[in-house]
Amino acid sequence: MAQSLLLCLLPSCAVTVALAALIVSRRRWPLRAVGDGRRIGGPALAAGLLAGAALTLPRLPGTLLAGAAVVLVLGLLDDRFDLRAWQKLLVQAAAAGLAVAAIGPVQRIDLGGAIPTGPFAVAVPFLWILATTNAANLIDGLDGLAASVLTPSFAALGALAVLADRRPEALAALGAAGALVAFLPFNRRPAHLLLGDTGAEFLGFTLGVLTLRLLTTAPGVWSAGPALLLALVPLSDTGFAIGRRLLRGRSILRGDRQHIHHRLAARLGETRAIIILSGIACLCALGGTLLRTIG
Repeated sequence: MAQSLLLCLLPSCAVTVALAALIVSRRRWPLRAVGDGRRIGGPALAAGLLAGAALTLPRLPGTLLAGAAVVLVLGLLDDRFDLRAWQKLLVQAAAAGLAVAAIGPVQRIDLGGAIPTGPFAVAVPFLWILATTNAANLIDGLDGLAASVLTPSFAALGALAVLADRRPEALAALGAAGALVAFLPFNRRPAHLLLGDTGAEFLGFTLGVLTLRLLTTAPGVWSAGPALLLALVPLSDTGFAIGRRLLRGRSILRGDRQHIHHRLAARLGETRAIIILSGIACLCALGGTLLRTIG
């Protein structure tokens, strides 16, 4: 397993750094943020993740790989052409459906006791992947924030996969963590490269799939407690955003700058806001790991 981890982390970091440096050096890079025109380096991170997980990709179900490909292409198109929110949601739903076809239904949720899902056995994993995909995208509101918040989650998933001797999940999770660590120097404030939808949505999709595949206590039984902790920071921000917009009678698909990280940054500054949220993410990742291994 140790050799496999090295074969995962080294390509992941190397590919991410090499492509990120290439993107920074290119003057005519086509993927740029609307508004300030900064380069979007999400393709470098996605390539690094895939490089780290390359050894396990041929063993994964075809529908799962197809779902990941759909999310990746969607991110590229959105970063290039700035798609409408409902268009993105429809394609994300198709990708989530492909992933669920490979993962299977969640017949019971383990939250200290088995909770039957009944007719919602397919809806639970579908909505979870859809939620994590969008949550990772929404938390990417400050330079370096999404990378800082998601790295502990993938590192924890990698550790859990190693302890459980789940090689495919370990390679994918640690490949994502390695790509994020390598990308962060380009993404931290002031960012030379942004994650964009390509990087953020691909990471969110990967997080959703890994938490479903890895955090199972029996066939069809999903350990939701650790999963919720591992994704708590981006999911809570998304939940607050949806609730706030509904209370104000606004569309939940219409963006704003009232997210948790925006409010913290306005009061404490961006650097302190990122430190606080990444610290909470580290504690949540530790809590999810302990809950899974001890609980």
